Amino acid sequence: MQNSLWNSYFFNWCSSSLSGSIPFCFRLNNNTISPAGNDFAIDDILVFEDMGQLPLLFEVENCSCDPNNLTVNPKGCGENGNVDKDQNFTFNINFHNIGSGDAHNIYVTDKLDLDLDLTSLKILSSSHTITDIAINPDQTILVKFDDIELEPDSVGHLTFSISPLANLDDGIVIVNQAAIYFDNNDVVLTNVTLNTLYDIPNPSAIFEYSRNCSSSDLAFDFFYTGNTPDNATYSWTFEDGTPATSTGQNPSNIEFSSEGSKIVTLEVSRFGCTSLFMDTIEVTSVLNSSKDSVFICHDDELILVDLDSLYIHLSHGDCVGECEEETESRIMAVNNKNDFNFSISPNPSSGDFKAKIIYTGEKPRFIDFKICNSMGIIVNLPNKIVSENGNSMIFEFDSGLFSGIYLVRVFIDDSMKTLKLLIE
Repeated sequence: MQNSLWNSYFFNWCSSSLSGSIPFCFRLNNNTISPAGNDFAIDDILVFEDMGQLPLLFEVENCSCDPNNLTVNPKGCGENGNVDKDQNFTFNINFHNIGSGDAHNIYVTDKLDLDLDLTSLKILSSSHTITDIAINPDQTILVKFDDIELEPDSVGHLTFSISPLANLDDGIVIVNQAAIYFDNNDVVLTNVTLNTLYDIPNPSAIFEYSRNCSSSDLAFDFFYTGNTPDNATYSWTFEDGTPATSTGQNPSNIEFSSEGSKIVTLEVSRFGCTSLFMDTIEVTSVLNSSKDSVFICHDDELILVDLDSLYIHLSHGDCVGECEEETESRIMAVNNKNDFNFSISPNPSSGDFKAKIIYTGEKPRFIDFKICNSMGIIVNLPNKIVSENGNSMIFEFDSGLFSGIYLVRVFIDDSMKTLKLLIE
C-alpha cells in the first residue's frame, strides 16, 4: 500500500455503540507521504464523538439541496453492467446546489463495495479544493469540501478510480451509491450503479461457413467461431434460406432458394449482453448448365462428375463444390466487392455525424447501417436521409455515442463497406 491514501492521510477507528454509552472515534494522522510498512508514524491523535455519517455544523438560513447523481465508466453491457474482471472503474459524483442560499460545507461519502481493492483508490479530480479525506475500516471514504460556499444553481464533482480485487469469481456484483451532505440539510443519496464481473463479459459473434459437402443443392453449413463460453444463446437469420432462422450453435444444411448474394446474421447473447455480426455470402450452383453433372473437389482438384456417380465420390471422401483454397479466394473477392463510395464526416466527431454514399448504376434497393463499438456490440443509433441528389445520398445520425472508437458498416444490396469512426 505504498503512497496510498491510507498511509498519506489518516485513519479513523470508531467504537461500537453500546447501550448507555456514547460512541467515539480515534483519528490518527500521518503527515508524511513515505510508505508506512509495518510501522505507522503517528503525528497526532484526535478523539471525537461519533456523530454517525458527519456532524452537521451550520444553521439553516436558506435551503441548499442536491439532485446529485453517480456515474460509472465503463457502464458495462446489458442491464447488469457486465465488465471485465480486470477493468478499472472510474466513478464520478456530481452535486448541484438548487437551493436559494450558498452551501457552506459539502461532505461526500461513498461506502465502497468490499470486492473493490482499496489500495488501488485514486482521486482523479474535483471541482473544488478538497479540505479533508478519510477512509474508514468499512471502506467508506469521506471527502470534505469545507468553506466551499457553493452558490445557488452551481455544480461540483468528485472523480475517483478503483479496481476490483484479484481472482474474483464470475458473476460478482459491484454496487455503488454515494451520499452528499449540504450543510445541515438531510442527506441526499445518489442513484445506484451496478456492474457484474466476468472473465469474458461480452459475447463474440463471429462465424465461418462452407458449402454442405454432400449436397448438390444450394446448401451451406455454418460454424460459430467465437470465444463465448457456456450459457450463450444463438440467433441466426438466413436471407432466402430454409430454414430462415436457427437457434443452434452450428446450423447445417441451410438451403437457399436461389443463387446470388445472401445476408447471414448471427446474434449471440450471454448474461444480458448481445453482439451481432453480419456477413454477405455468395451462393452459386455446383451443377453444370445442363443440370446433369456436379463439380466436386477430388484430390484437391475441381472436377465435373455425373450426378448419378456422386454418391460414389462422396463415399471416398470427396466433397461437393470448390476446393478450400479456391473457396477462400472467391469469398475474399465477394467481400471486397465495392460498387459505391462511403465516407463519414466529421471524423473525428463530437457527437452528430453524417454518412455520404455515392453509388454507380441503379439506385440501391437495400441500404442498412450497423454501428459496433470496440467490443463488437451493436449500437442502435437513429438516422435519416437529409439529402439525395443524383447518385449521392447523405444520412444524418443523431448524437448519442459515448467517446470511443466505433465501426460503421453499411450494406448496399450485395456489397458492404466498413469505416472507423472516432467520437471525442
